[in-house]
Amino acid sequence: MALGNIGTVLQDMGDHEQALPYVEASYTIAMELGLPGRIVSSLNALALSQLALGDPAKALAYAEKALPHCKDEGAVMGDQDTQYNFVQTYLNMGRAKARLGDPVGSLQAFGARDGLSYQGRSSK
Repeated sequence: MALGNIGTVLQDMGDHEQALPYVEASYTIAMELGLPGRIVSSLNALALSQLALGDPAKALAYAEKALPHCKDEGAVMGDQDTQYNFVQTYLNMGRAKARLGDPVGSLQAFGARDGLSYQGRSSK
């Protein structure tokens, strides 16, 4: 989607404020068309911009919103794309939780991306 690409370029240039409307429009279109991969990509881009703009609570909300769509995406996209989106979603969740002062939640999010759980891990 061209709007998402414009948003990504603006993010790459460090202009997260200007990227938001493009990424939001891309998300809206992806929702209307029912494209799980694009939905997840757009939500992850929104989370990334919110982190850069200093709003980890909004970033976490976007990342958490992406999770159910990641599961839908598995049936639609190839393995590499699905894995990439899962990892990006959990990275955004972990970063947001860390910035919100939740280090355990951050570690849980990072561990969950690999199917691991921080709780119950042995220290052996």
